[in-house]
Amino acid sequence: MTNPNQLTLAQKPPTLSPNNIQTRQISIAGIDEPNVIAYFQTLANQDFEATASLFAPDGELCPPFEDGVVGKVAIANYLAQEAIGIKPNPKEGFAEYFADGTVHLKITGRVELPWCAVNVAWRFALDRNRQITCVAIDLLATMQELLKFRNNRG
Repeated sequence: MTNPNQLTLAQKPPTLSPNNIQTRQISIAGIDEPNVIAYFQTLANQDFEATASLFAPDGELCPPFEDGVVGKVAIANYLAQEAIGIKPNPKEGFAEYFADGTVHLKITGRVELPWCAVNVAWRFALDRNRQITCVAIDLLATMQELLKFRNNRG
C-alpha cells in the first residue's frame, strides 16, 4: 500500500474568481483557537494545502461516511478532490482543555456544497502544540435530508 504522506498533490483546485471565494473573516462563538479558525478560513478560501498544513504530520481528517484520511499530503489531495466549492459556516462551539495541554473542541454550523446545504458538527482534537490531530465531521441531518443529499450527489 502506498504511504499517503509520500504522495504529491494530484491536482490543484481550479482558479476561483473572487466571487467564488468566501472572504469574510471567520469567527466562532466560544472558540478562539487560531488553528481552528485558520482551518475554516483556509477551507473557505479553497487553499487546501494551507488547510492540510494545520494538521500534525499524522493528523487525520474523518469525513462523514468515509474512511479517515491521514497525513498532510493525503488530506490536501482529498480536499482538492472533494471540497471544491465548499462553504463552511461554523457558528458556535466549546473547547475542553486537558492537563497534558491537548484540547478537544466541538463546533456546530452549516456547510454549503454545490449540490446542497447541511447542518454539521466538527469535532477537533489538538495536540499540545495546537496542531490538529483529528477533525471528525458529523452530519446533523434527518434521514430524509440524508437521502436527498445522496440523490443530489450521485
